[in-house]
Amino acid sequence: PGLRYTAMFSKVSSTGVVKNLGLVNPIIIQPIEWGIMDSVASLVGSNAGLVENTYMIDTRGNAAGFSVEGQFRLSGLVSVNSGTISNSFVASAHIRSNAVVNNLSTSAVVYANTGTLTNVYYDQTIYADTSAFTAPAVGLITSEFQNNTHFSSSWYFFLFS
Repeated sequence: PGLRYTAMFSKVSSTGVVKNLGLVNPIIIQPIEWGIMDSVASLVGSNAGLVENTYMIDTRGNAAGFSVEGQFRLSGLVSVNSGTISNSFVASAHIRSNAVVNNLSTSAVVYANTGTLTNVYYDQTIYADTSAFTAPAVGLITSEFQNNTHFSSSWYFFLFS
């Protein structure tokens, strides 16, 4: 029937695990023919498994975001979650590129969640998509990301300079 999700991993099954992975300045290229595709995220389209210790950082400021125009739901990390996401965050000024005029919705981290989220954040200091959904993720200011009390002890901290 076709691909519904555009992401690094389109679908993660109930036994699937995406762990200890970060994306910096990800680029999504919109297909010319997208058929039933309606959701775009940097890491996972549909998660029924475990997404843990993951992040998406976009350092391009106002040039950040996905250039995907049309009937799409854009999400920073995962489009649809029915599994577990833990110790994960998004730090980007935009999920939707400033060049995009039309899309269905924009979400900072997750578009639709019926699963479990633990320690899932977005950087509210730099996030500038004012019309975007931020729930169910929690906003932290940039300096709070350097405080490991917000993440589990298994999280590895690397500070960009």
